[in-house]
Amino acid sequence: MSKSKIKQKKKKDREKRVKEKVLKRRSEIRAKAKFEREIMKLEIEDQGKVEPFVEPLNQMDKDIKIAKNDIIEAKAMNSSEKVIKALEHNLEILRGLKEEYLVEKENKEKLNERLESLGCKTLQEKIDYLNKEQNITKVSDLNVKKKRKPLHLRKETAECEVIKSTENKD
Repeated sequence: MSKSKIKQKKKKDREKRVKEKVLKRRSEIRAKAKFEREIMKLEIEDQGKVEPFVEPLNQMDKDIKIAKNDIIEAKAMNSSEKVIKALEHNLEILRGLKEEYLVEKENKEKLNERLESLGCKTLQEKIDYLNKEQNITKVSDLNVKKKRKPLHLRKETAECEVIKSTENKD
């Protein structure tokens, strides 16, 4: 090969390497910009959305399932009896909370139905009716305990008298 062909080949190789570097840099920059645009798009979408309300009962059922799975995993991993008992105790507590929630929900629904049957439609009407039912007309009628000052701020002091003995000690 002649010197000119070698020079042209080197020139083409160098141009090829430079072009590859430029394309690589350009693709990195474009990927960054695309990622930032995606983040901005998601942030804009999230600003308008409100998280859906999760029914507490559904959440409790999920928690109970998770607790059951934890017990199964603990047994499979041959965990200590103490750990398994603690997990079972937690499961019982979750079940008790679920039952308590259901009873409380039922009582609230019954009270609400009773108030609506009496003609109370708005929340304020319901509150007023319940207050009249309990003969509460003012906030001062409520049986609220007054806060006492801490001991170190009270001015109550005990009085004591020192009596000196008149007996002689021999």
